[in-house]
Amino acid sequence: MNLTLNMDKRLEAVIAESKCVNCDSCSHTCPVGAIGEGERPVEGLILSDNAPMSSDGCPLGIVPQVLTSYIKAGRIREAAEYLYSKNPMAATCAAVCDQYCQRADRRSMLLGAPVNVRALERYIIDKHEAKPCSYKIKYDEKIAIIGGGPAGIAAANGLASKGYRVTIIEADETLGGSMAWGIPGFRLDKDMMDADIARVITDDIEVRTGVKVGIDVTLEELSDQFDAVIVATGASKGAILNFEGTDGDMVLDGVSVLRTINLEPENEFTAVGEKVVVIGGGRFAVDVSRTIARKGKEVTCVALEDLDTLNVPEDYINAMVAEGINFHPQTAPKRINRNNGQVVSMDLGKVTYRTNEEGKEVPTIAAGDEFQISCDTVVFAVGRRFDASQIGTFESYPDGVIKTDKIGRTSLPKVFACGDITGFSNSVVGAMLSGRKTADNVDAVLRGRMFPKRTAEFDADADSREIRKEDIAMVRAQHEQRFFSRSSKMDIVPAEDIVSIMRGAGVEEDMPKLIDTEAEDYASKKKVAVIGGGVAGITAAISLAKNGYAPTIFEKTPCLGGRYRWFATDKRVDADKLEEELENFMKSGIPVVLNASGGIKPSISELKADGYEAILFAVGESMGVRPDLPKVYAKGVFEMVSLASRLSRELEINSLGEKAIVTGSDEMAVDVARKLKVFTKDVTLICPCSRGQLQAKTAAIMDALEEGVNLVTGTEFSGATEELGKVTGVDIYIRERDITINIPCDTLVIGDTQKADTATIIARDPALKGDEKGTLITDNALQTPIKGVLAIGGLDMGSVAAGIMGAVAVENFFNGGDFNVEDTMNEREIPETPDHEILEGRTIADKGFEVGTRLLSTKQARQEASRYIPVGFHRIDGARCIGCGLCSEVCPEGAIELMPCKEVE
Repeated sequence: MNLTLNMDKRLEAVIAESKCVNCDSCSHTCPVGAIGEGERPVEGLILSDNAPMSSDGCPLGIVPQVLTSYIKAGRIREAAEYLYSKNPMAATCAAVCDQYCQRADRRSMLLGAPVNVRALERYIIDKHEAKPCSYKIKYDEKIAIIGGGPAGIAAANGLASKGYRVTIIEADETLGGSMAWGIPGFRLDKDMMDADIARVITDDIEVRTGVKVGIDVTLEELSDQFDAVIVATGASKGAILNFEGTDGDMVLDGVSVLRTINLEPENEFTAVGEKVVVIGGGRFAVDVSRTIARKGKEVTCVALEDLDTLNVPEDYINAMVAEGINFHPQTAPKRINRNNGQVVSMDLGKVTYRTNEEGKEVPTIAAGDEFQISCDTVVFAVGRRFDASQIGTFESYPDGVIKTDKIGRTSLPKVFACGDITGFSNSVVGAMLSGRKTADNVDAVLRGRMFPKRTAEFDADADSREIRKEDIAMVRAQHEQRFFSRSSKMDIVPAEDIVSIMRGAGVEEDMPKLIDTEAEDYASKKKVAVIGGGVAGITAAISLAKNGYAPTIFEKTPCLGGRYRWFATDKRVDADKLEEELENFMKSGIPVVLNASGGIKPSISELKADGYEAILFAVGESMGVRPDLPKVYAKGVFEMVSLASRLSRELEINSLGEKAIVTGSDEMAVDVARKLKVFTKDVTLICPCSRGQLQAKTAAIMDALEEGVNLVTGTEFSGATEELGKVTGVDIYIRERDITINIPCDTLVIGDTQKADTATIIARDPALKGDEKGTLITDNALQTPIKGVLAIGGLDMGSVAAGIMGAVAVENFFNGGDFNVEDTMNEREIPETPDHEILEGRTIADKGFEVGTRLLSTKQARQEASRYIPVGFHRIDGARCIGCGLCSEVCPEGAIELMPCKEVE
């Protein structure tokens, strides 16, 4: 039947190119396919039919231009909403994504390095807490999904969002599939993965775990109970190559090994022996090797490929080698040798490649290139097998992959398949895409609409302004993953730039005079006592002086500088430059009273009697205490603050041994560890943060590792051991393994126990209260219970930012405003000092330590986002547009307007 539609079109959609962020919302909404993507040509790149478009690359359709546009504008909520609309498990994928978009984006050739989209996604996720998915049942049809891995979860999310009743049937006791058992915890934080799954799989989706289809329930029974069934079981079987010696005990497949370790962490790992050979040359083999090594085993990894053809990122290999794993590329296994049935060694050979008669390169082992490795276990990590035969009798390929048609239907009625089991994906992102597409196809079948969506073509817009290389912001690439080797051949530069810090505090090279105590108007200014001469106190005093107040700094020590003078070694701060900056500060004319313990002598009442109308406590944690743990008073045990003070002044220290352990998670801990390396042979820094912040500058951590300091995270100090009054070891609890081990040492430095020296102040004025860290307790306006007395010790921010906040709070006190520190922290641009390293969950390894993933700061994220070339935009084919206005309603940027059509002459 032919249908003719006559329309009187009066309006036509027009897209403002400058406003368009290329989110693609409009083209998906357009009922006639009138909207397509255009792309400006870029100088230096040859655009052709196969040139990458702005929306190419990511299988899930995430357009980097959208994310970078929102990040540059500070619109994190919009960026997060867009990200989660495309990827329901965005946090998980941001941790393990293979970054297809980086490889596809040829525009990165102009930047020197691809834009780190994965790091930007992690930044967005960290800054925005996503809400649980909400589903509303619209249809009576019920759909069963066999498999709770990434493909099954994506399919469930897609179908539940469309209004179907969905049931997931999972053979394991928990959801996650290969994400749970196949990806080690040092690459994917399982708590983060569980949170992602819980956000997507809400109570609106039924979940049946521990149910094996084909054993506990048949596929035929499910087909009777449900209107459609989706098989999403993945590649869940391991593979073992067949050659001499593989039959028998202690020859295992990598899948079984990872499942044992990752799904049964409470059980002691006994599946392998002490010397293990892992065979395989992909990421799977690297994960298997590192996981086994972290169980204290000696591991050798053997790969047939050479370094140039390995399908593994370089940092994966570097991390594996750093953990003490022996790696043999371009090596082939020949036979496994046994003695009385037990594996004792393996024969291998170095591989060279030759071209055969068919023109293919084949590996060969030349005579004399054979060697032998002693081992008691061989693990094959050569890939995963597909096997759905237990579930049902499908038409399949010889390798076990289920045959499907173009919409995912299998040979069985009502049964679809998606994910790895169909052979169309080999990654988490690919599996999710397959699950989402299958959900769309199932919906189309059940609703009786299988019409292909009409889409407009992509085109390069030669008429638009060409993007030239000199117009691109050449900002240094930000990398969220780094692995460090060790070397002592480096010139060490102080980790913290004290000049930049003091500039942030308001100290200028040519410091103007801010206060003149001899001036006529000085007496009329409101006097403020700032207690504490560190960076925070200096910052507050300068800010107050610039705003017309009369601050005076009271410092209990003989000089200014606070922790940077007394507790920072030359590894962290250049003492000469600090002295120069403090001399510059004194040019401001702000009065400074040294050797005066403000709040004690003079007391608060004495300060008020002397005319100070406000008192701001800016005191840091300058006291060290020992925790209430076993043997912390043994000889050779130091509390960090006292030791740091002695190290910074180059004083002689007795009782230092050859093997030192430093506990702590801040810049002082890293600083002390680096300085101790000068005096002791072996230094290890153990930190309690498995997912929290190691609060030290990235440069300091890099330098510490380069200088030979060992770094172990994810551990908790639980006490020391001693013999004859001398420390002999440290007990540490490893959360990821749920065990406590003892590390031998003869020197122990205990950090993270600093307190503010406020006990006497509180004793003199009982109205003041302090917490366990000695911090004066205040309300949200930074006011203590004593009127006019304020404190900034409890602010979780850098010294400069805390000083600025303190000055604002004092002004608020005088002006009677409604200042709230939490609101101000959200609204005000707070200086980012210092940059903090954020470490992921980590497990101790016997050989080598990994510094892993960190999140970008706001400044770094905006810098990285600015490197993306925003060449994509959407355009409307006026001949197709029917003027319905749907595109303008969905455009989040208001870039589309309906304009009157031009009159036809």
